[in-house]
Amino acid sequence: MGFMKRLLFIIIYLCSTALVFSFNINDHIIIPYPKVFLIQKGEVILNNSTVIVLKNVSKEENELAIENLKSTLKRTFDIAPEIYYEVSKPYVGNKFQIIIEMIDSTQMKTSTYKNINNEGYYLDINKNEIKIKVSTPRALFYAVSSLNQLIEKSTDKKLPLCNIVDWPDMPMRGISDDISRGQVSTLENFKKIIDNLAKHKMNVYMLYLEDMIRFEKYPSIGKGRGALSKYEIKEIVAYAAKYHIEVIPIFQTLGHYENILSLPEFYKYADHPGAASLNLANDSIYVFLEDLLNEIFPLFPSEYFHMGADESYDVGLGKSKDLLANSDIATIHANHYKRIYDICKKNNKKVMMYSDIVLEYPKIISMLPKDIIMIDWHYSIKDYNKSTKTFKDAELEYYVSPTVWNFYTTFPTNTIALPNIKNFIYEGLQNGTTGMVNSTWGDFGAETFRELNYFGYAWSAQCAWNIKDADINTFTDDFFYDFFGIRDTRLKRIYQDLSMPYNQIIWHDVWRHPLLPVRKASNWFDNSKPEQKILWYEWTMPQTMNDLCELEGKVTKNKDHIELLKFLINLNNWYKVKLQTQLLIQDKFEKEKNIDNNDIVNKIEDNITLLTSLKENYTKLWLKYNKMDNLNMVIDKFDRLIQYFFETELNVMINVNESPEISSKWICQKKNDNTFADSAVFYKEFVIDSLPDSAYCQVIADSYSKIYVNDSLIDSLFVKRTLSLYTEYKRIKYIDLMPYLKMGNNKVEIFCQNFGKNAVASFNLLSEIYVKNQKLVINSDKTWLVKTNDKKETNAFEKEYKYTVIAPNFKFKRLSWIER
Repeated sequence: MGFMKRLLFIIIYLCSTALVFSFNINDHIIIPYPKVFLIQKGEVILNNSTVIVLKNVSKEENELAIENLKSTLKRTFDIAPEIYYEVSKPYVGNKFQIIIEMIDSTQMKTSTYKNINNEGYYLDINKNEIKIKVSTPRALFYAVSSLNQLIEKSTDKKLPLCNIVDWPDMPMRGISDDISRGQVSTLENFKKIIDNLAKHKMNVYMLYLEDMIRFEKYPSIGKGRGALSKYEIKEIVAYAAKYHIEVIPIFQTLGHYENILSLPEFYKYADHPGAASLNLANDSIYVFLEDLLNEIFPLFPSEYFHMGADESYDVGLGKSKDLLANSDIATIHANHYKRIYDICKKNNKKVMMYSDIVLEYPKIISMLPKDIIMIDWHYSIKDYNKSTKTFKDAELEYYVSPTVWNFYTTFPTNTIALPNIKNFIYEGLQNGTTGMVNSTWGDFGAETFRELNYFGYAWSAQCAWNIKDADINTFTDDFFYDFFGIRDTRLKRIYQDLSMPYNQIIWHDVWRHPLLPVRKASNWFDNSKPEQKILWYEWTMPQTMNDLCELEGKVTKNKDHIELLKFLINLNNWYKVKLQTQLLIQDKFEKEKNIDNNDIVNKIEDNITLLTSLKENYTKLWLKYNKMDNLNMVIDKFDRLIQYFFETELNVMINVNESPEISSKWICQKKNDNTFADSAVFYKEFVIDSLPDSAYCQVIADSYSKIYVNDSLIDSLFVKRTLSLYTEYKRIKYIDLMPYLKMGNNKVEIFCQNFGKNAVASFNLLSEIYVKNQKLVINSDKTWLVKTNDKKETNAFEKEYKYTVIAPNFKFKRLSWIER
């Protein structure tokens, strides 16, 4: 009887007898769960004379899978099997055989399994042999991966008698990995990420790049940021290919250009000064883009290219505004997309793009080539039907793109991520999606270690492979058993504890000045009071740390992950101390309770000690996985917060409670009761009777400004608030005024311009000038004059700024910080 007929007979027979047992999660785990996994009574015992017989299997294309199987048998059972590649001559012998056969794809489908595809496989373990049938090298890799997982969880060389028939729900399954805003993996760690994806049968790895490629023609792009060299990219691509993973670049071609456009060399391509989008009215951007793409395309042999194109909110606000006179925002975008599409097609690339702008302006859909693949990203826990149905009705291929929610809190926000992943994938499958890309992001410095994403990656792999059996409770048990090599319910509970809203901390609250009131979070986040969070930490964290310390000596795999979790517990324990300190200060200075200053000072010292230790541990963990580049931006956050506590301590010692917010005002030009100028010139005159001993100023503006002192241009600001921490450093200017001041009359003049609907040109200036040990303060306020278009002058208007700005401390050379 042929293998396929015999397998079908066994399955039908088992389903009608008492020999079928429910899948026992405690013994035999394969992730993702196979479509059909039937376990029979009994087991087979492998012996030292086991051989691997390969029928119609190319050695070159399948060598890694076979070597993985060999090493798993050796590592787990101490079996070193011989390998037989059968081409025309069959294996002859009586040794126990693991037979792997490559057959034609038409032979894979049966009347029972009509949907099995070229990634599907049959795996039959019986008393006489183990038999695998596949039609492609990738399917062979997946079949062997499943067998390896069974072997790793077995003892005494025993494997369960079973039949597996398996294939994925979605043909494209992968992640996008943001390396543009902080963490850039070492080559070793990139390979570890790929190993993790391959184990869970993912086949796509998208690198989100922005300015993170070293370009020969434009060497300033990504300089000092850890940008990938061509050698590194080729290594990543080649390594992934061995694991049947396609590396697809996500390289922006319109928006999210803030890092590049903040460099003087590329100002000319910006829609307006400070823009994050390219100027679509400037045809030279296409020469620039084609230069970049011509260096990118050869590095990535994939037939796909992801052109980004999301969140291009600056289009039409500046130099491209004139295009709207004869067109509309949808058409402007569509025309640009088609030009990028043409460049890609000229290089034989299939084009992918993010869908948000297309969904905002649905008119674009009818203007686009029908073979563009939409990457439809949504990060909420419901309401995906509209977009998935839109693309289905438009007959556009699309992938759903949920997220692991690693970009906001110190530990992934799993309470949103897990339902987002499952629900969105399910909705996509109902509406004809062909793929899933699970997104990771590194907004504003990428503090959350990307290694904490593995659980979310695996959950999305499960949902995209076999949504029907995606049960989060069972999956969590099985994932941690597989990931750590031991079955211990405490591992699951630790993740659950850290995922609880009470135990979650928003990164912006970590870095927030301790004298600011506790910020109310977004609606989705826990808004419990500090007293509640303190008690919750005291209730949960000690036991969690005890469990981790015990488990550290027991886990057999991924021991380094325990270090990451312990760091998070220590971070939570410190945050509890921060909250306690804030409450003490409030009791002392706001509620006027009888609190001993020494008690507050001691608490502040505890903060400084704990933060210093956390900074050292964070540095070690970062460098274990990532390049040194960009670590300085997170360390600056630690140092700034430590400095805040130090300054607060000095004030408490002298019984002073000063607001940490900047005292200088945000000023603008008021045109009438409801409107403000989007462009204005402000100036202030003052007199000094001798040359100063020192003179410094700090300027912040929204979003473009030029700073003049005594009619000399001394500096400018050219960026605005985005998701990039790299450009945030350029939003605040610290200027030594000494070379520009003179005895007698002096004038500071600020040209300021902002862009967009209801844009307000505004700035904030704070200066300290010391003359003969006397401090002269020149701050922006309503006494500044504004030059109007009719050559008249009016006083500036003080307008409350939408963000909290921390005052600088020139004595310690600490600049302001704009709270997120």
